[in-house]
Amino acid sequence: MWAQENGFVRQIARHRRALAPVLLLLVLTLGSFVFLAIADEVAEGEIKALDEQVLLALRNPLDASDPLGPPWLEEAALEITAIGGYPVIVLSLLMVTGLLVVTRRYGAAFYAVLSVGSGALVSYILKNHYERPRPDIVEHLDVIHTASFPSGHATVTTVAYLTLAALVVRFFPDWRIRLYVLAVAVFISFTVGVSRIYLGVHWPSDVAAGWALGAAWASFTWLCLSSMRSIAADGWPMVLESGCVKAPSRLWRNHDDDFLRKTLVVGPLTAANRAVCAQKRPWPQVKTGRPFLSALPGDA
Repeated sequence: MWAQENGFVRQIARHRRALAPVLLLLVLTLGSFVFLAIADEVAEGEIKALDEQVLLALRNPLDASDPLGPPWLEEAALEITAIGGYPVIVLSLLMVTGLLVVTRRYGAAFYAVLSVGSGALVSYILKNHYERPRPDIVEHLDVIHTASFPSGHATVTTVAYLTLAALVVRFFPDWRIRLYVLAVAVFISFTVGVSRIYLGVHWPSDVAAGWALGAAWASFTWLCLSSMRSIAADGWPMVLESGCVKAPSRLWRNHDDDFLRKTLVVGPLTAANRAVCAQKRPWPQVKTGRPFLSALPGDA
């Protein structure tokens, strides 16, 4: 049975390049659907009763300004919610981006900044669009500045930590480590969202919509930039195991055989191209890829 399980795991690892886009597209579709469904309920006011029940369930029945639990729990909630605040998110993003730039992983740095920055922008635009008031049935235990729907903390935290997790898992081929990293990112996003509800600064539906939007946006940016990387990689020559050089077929159609013999062998490899390879002539140095896109997600 153990051998069968290992065989199943190996099959998944072998086909992860094909599975990853499917799973990301599934998360994107499901997240978008959940967000739009909640937004529709919020617009019609049909979810307000449930929101109020959940908020009041976390407060002292005799005093709505007093959250359930000991005083230290309120302090812990404030510290946890700070993890999803813009100061912590920006500092974390700057440190990670700086490390990626220093190590010349420019594609990964670009991906991190674009994903988190665009996610924050989308959250801000949607807040201004819906303009949902903050909860008014309990006391706010944290400072607020913007509208309520969707939760900016839940959205940006989900986007940021899923994005960072996507970068980290590339360095670990073991699926257990990858699963752990993703689980940590999900756990952080979950706890930050729950803290916003506990502190009374968001309706539960705001947080749920933020989680869905954040997961969908992180998947969307990952899919987009992975596609860009695949297109870019397909447009540049590659060194084959045989020592010959393979280039896109469009280059092959635009040059004659003399060009091929003197510079590169193109793909798909035809019988004529294999014959050229068999001559084992010294091939010139050919650029094998774009460093800017060399570290985008999907490379693992």
